Amino acid sequence: MRYFFFGFCFFALTGFAFSQKGNGKSVNAKHPSLNYKTIECVELDKLITSGKSPIIINCGNQEDIIGSIPIGEISKNSNWKSSLKQALIKSKIEKSFNKPVVVYCGCCSSDNCPNVEPVIKELISMGFRDVKGLYFFDGYGPDWKAKGYGKISKK
Repeated sequence: MRYFFFGFCFFALTGFAFSQKGNGKSVNAKHPSLNYKTIECVELDKLITSGKSPIIINCGNQEDIIGSIPIGEISKNSNWKSSLKQALIKSKIEKSFNKPVVVYCGCCSSDNCPNVEPVIKELISMGFRDVKGLYFFDGYGPDWKAKGYGKISKK
């Protein structure tokens, strides 16, 4: 019984230690290396196909998911904040603060993407309350397109 107790404590403590990031808190229990909340591809697909699609923002150079708002690859656009604001105004959702928002890029895995986190932070600073990044293990092609999720429109 004593070994069970010590084993349990060891696994509980090491699991806790590995779940923490930098500041001691992870905002994402499923993907603790990210500093933002995520939604899985299968979850977003269910929302889209059920007609309950959130606001979707494409901040990369991948194909647009139907209904998404493209702002271009932000790592190559120093004026991306202005592009984001203009795209929100053009889509008439610049003050839809209570509606869920999903941001995606898809250039690579979410763990390595330089584009999503800055857009999420900017949207939150603008007042949007429910903002998540679309999680890609490998990228848009293998994780979304190849699995046939959602409907896709060509750019």
